[in-house]
Amino acid sequence: MSPLSKELRRSAVRSPLTAGLVLAVVAMLGACTEPPAAPVPMAPAPPSRSPPLPVAGAISVRFLPQGAVALGEVNEVVADATVSGGSGRLRLWVDFVAPGGTTYQRLGAEVDALPAGAPQSVSWSVPISGTEAARLPGTWRAALIGPAGPLADSSFALLQEVAP
Repeated sequence: MSPLSKELRRSAVRSPLTAGLVLAVVAMLGACTEPPAAPVPMAPAPPSRSPPLPVAGAISVRFLPQGAVALGEVNEVVADATVSGGSGRLRLWVDFVAPGGTTYQRLGAEVDALPAGAPQSVSWSVPISGTEAARLPGTWRAALIGPAGPLADSSFALLQEVAP
């Protein structure tokens, strides 16, 4: 090594400013040797969901045994409901309302809303024969109630006696 390069080397190491510059240059060169980071792909936006359809329903009533109409013949009244719409778990009720407007019995059920508002059936029954209801002739009502309130109702008559 020549005496001049030895002298330059010694002076570069002794000077703090020169040493700092050398370290900065080495750090920059080291940073330039790494490949650039790959761009991070953006996640696609989730598909937009339309709001669930409102809960809708219909209700009909039938007597068991089939064909019975008089209080002494009817063993039970069955309320058959069809509901659609909503989302998640739906809480439904049916009120069996006696003549005069008093709720005789309230029955509930939970169902899972079906996709795309598909309809589904739910049934409730109330015994008549041998109960207090057997002493309440007249026009009754079955009212279907959904999560946001009344959905549908159906009137039916329980007659005292059927004329021959």
